[in-house]
Amino acid sequence: MAGINLTSVKYEKDGVKTRAFWDELVTKVRRIPGVTDAALSTNPPLNGEHGFTPFIVDGQPRPEPDHEPVVDWQTVSSDYFRTLQIPLLQGRNFDSQDTTDKANVIVVDAALVNHFFPGQNPIGKSISIGGGGNFRSAPSLHYTIVGVVPHLCHDTPGEWEVPFQAYHPYTQSDGGDEYLIIRSNLSSASLAQSVRQTVASIDPGVPIFDVHSYDDVIAQRFVIRRLSTLLVALFSGAALFLSAVGLYGILSYFVGQKSREIGIRLALGAQAGNILRLVAEQGLWPVGVGLMIGILGGLLLARFINAFLYGVSAYDPITLALTVLVLGIATLLACLLPGVRAIQISPTSVLKE
Repeated sequence: MAGINLTSVKYEKDGVKTRAFWDELVTKVRRIPGVTDAALSTNPPLNGEHGFTPFIVDGQPRPEPDHEPVVDWQTVSSDYFRTLQIPLLQGRNFDSQDTTDKANVIVVDAALVNHFFPGQNPIGKSISIGGGGNFRSAPSLHYTIVGVVPHLCHDTPGEWEVPFQAYHPYTQSDGGDEYLIIRSNLSSASLAQSVRQTVASIDPGVPIFDVHSYDDVIAQRFVIRRLSTLLVALFSGAALFLSAVGLYGILSYFVGQKSREIGIRLALGAQAGNILRLVAEQGLWPVGVGLMIGILGGLLLARFINAFLYGVSAYDPITLALTVLVLGIATLLACLLPGVRAIQISPTSVLKE
């Protein structure tokens, strides 16, 4: 991902030159060997910016002034959804026919459709956006919905986000700021150099900023969360280890206290499996009770962490099953050594004492 800003005076208020630059840039970048796809966006996911814009839905009751809903707005190229592998749920993508002399078109997210057009076909419906985002001081612009895509997690999970998202083609805009997003199997360094050369071949005076791989962008946004998760994992691992050591100590003490009883059982014909089961039962019942209390408590508290999760439920059955499995394995390992000691007890020695 690379930010590009057309700051030169020759692009100021000249939409024709601006759009021509973006057309040539995307075309040339796609020709770079190793590039699979390339697209433009003024506000790609996780870049830390927002384009909050108030809007109203045409044909529906108008909200009170200054209480209009807002949409997270961005201007994109026609290949934006394909480059980011965002599926098209309904309608069509932008195409070469979406130009400034045609009606304004947008692609909206499923959240906007479900809220304002429940049970309806949103294709062909329209929304209005006030000039400069203000309906009272400037005339509104009408945008016809031509497609629907899923709602994206645009910011880090757990942070407030605008509930609705919309996309407008740059071919109907005069904007001079875009992020170039490239899908490629090239290294970040070599790709960045190729992009700089490509931009310079079109206009050497155009600056490039924020050149990063998208993995780096995601890592920067999640660095605090990754650190928090690592600390939680370390403390959880330490707690699990201490619990296993404590359980091992209790079972060793149990075997020491019950050595006479175990010796008598062995002398009367008890099998090794019976003795192992006796020791294991002493370790499994407190762990079983603890698991029941822990899982019930976790399910009750899960709703408080649900907002911090993305792509997984706080009640994820796989996570719960893995939790039980890990604790069960730790319990069995803690029971193993005391159990082996128990079956090695000599009935003769015990009865002589």
